[in-house]
Amino acid sequence: MMVPMAFQVLRNKSGFIPWILILAVIAISFWQTIANQWWYWESSKYLAFYLGLATPLAKIFDFRGNDALPAGQYRIRDLGNVLNWLDAQLLVLGLKAGIPALVSYTYYAALLAIAVIQMYFSRLNFGRPARWVAAASTLLFLTAPAPFLTGSYGRTNKIIVALLFILVFWMAVGFIRRVKSSTLTPVWLFLLLLAAALTDETGLVFLFALAVIAGLSSMNQGSRRIFRIVLSAGLAIFAVFIYRYALSPAIVYRITSIRPHLWDVKTANIMQPELLIGGLRMFLTYVGMQFGNTGIWGGLAALTGGLVLVIAAQSGHGPVTGIVRRLFWPLIYVFVAGLCIMSLILMSATLPGILSPMSALMTYPIPFNALFACGACLIGCAATATKPAARKLLVLTLLVMSGFNVLSLPSHTSQVNKLPWERKDAREIIIPVLAPGPFNLNTYPFTHYEAADAVISIRARMGKK
Repeated sequence: MMVPMAFQVLRNKSGFIPWILILAVIAISFWQTIANQWWYWESSKYLAFYLGLATPLAKIFDFRGNDALPAGQYRIRDLGNVLNWLDAQLLVLGLKAGIPALVSYTYYAALLAIAVIQMYFSRLNFGRPARWVAAASTLLFLTAPAPFLTGSYGRTNKIIVALLFILVFWMAVGFIRRVKSSTLTPVWLFLLLLAAALTDETGLVFLFALAVIAGLSSMNQGSRRIFRIVLSAGLAIFAVFIYRYALSPAIVYRITSIRPHLWDVKTANIMQPELLIGGLRMFLTYVGMQFGNTGIWGGLAALTGGLVLVIAAQSGHGPVTGIVRRLFWPLIYVFVAGLCIMSLILMSATLPGILSPMSALMTYPIPFNALFACGACLIGCAATATKPAARKLLVLTLLVMSGFNVLSLPSHTSQVNKLPWERKDAREIIIPVLAPGPFNLNTYPFTHYEAADAVISIRARMGKK
């Protein structure tokens, strides 16, 4: 599906320049990841586990090896574990091919797929004039610090959720607008929403949010197509509930003989003032970092500008009667912002480190960055559909913000370099395993209990004893 979309976009010469910029940013991100060789201790644990001699099912469901939570706690990230296992195989294949890079190949494939989806579906829904709005909003996503700096091998959950989110978002928009949609679109939406919820907790939040927003939209507009989206989301929630509380714990017990405790949030902690203020501050920080690295006040200004565009987009579709219909989409916009803040509060109740400034530079903001990118693209395209001059001004503004993002990346990279990485060259990670002769487990960087199994497994693949 991705390849035809990519060729269809690239076939048009007018789409060539945006793609040069997009591919250049992805390539530079890939290069700096190789150059910096960021390696976290958890990555050693996961790599050892995924390359070890555990059964394929154990590598997916044995949370003792594929997660770093306290003993007995289990997050339902089973599909994410499959992709993390695949990433480990790709890393080893790259090293065997002579590419000494501790990068996540799945991560960069997802970055490229996000760009393809955004460019393809925005043009499908809004025509050729939308291509530069899509390109500028995609560049905003790619040049934000978290998407740009999180390419090292580790966890792919957040970027995969971002990919699934953007795909569901644009498929739903196309289905509502009757643009190249089919009767099977609700089925695809159900499967994609289920996949997102089983990849990462943010996917579960996204699923509930879509169900609520689509439900409100269905009641407001009386659209049968929107109701089908509500039905898809509702069935996905039911399937997640059954899997989360019945199937998955049974599978885990069968494989590990351990009855897991689902990882949850202490509700008593949520209403702490420091968490409420911290969630709001971090949300504005995420927005500000993506829209020109303008800080909290810049994030507030960007959100205000987005609200103005939502109002402009609604007024561009003719007069709206009734106070509810007139305020509906602006209120949905505010509701989505509030939901983002609440999700950060929920995350910080369990992982307080999320509220630290450094956490805004890697991993955690990526699903939010994806939301901002596709939201900016949709709102921008809708608000300027009949206003070429306004569209050019919007594109110029987004490109200038992307430029400021790029200028800020050296500073962000310097801050990330100060984190307590293990600073291992790729050869230090894998070559001791591949080298002939006796192997000293005590000097090997893997810290997981299955490190010896990983050694045996890799050497067997290389034809060594």
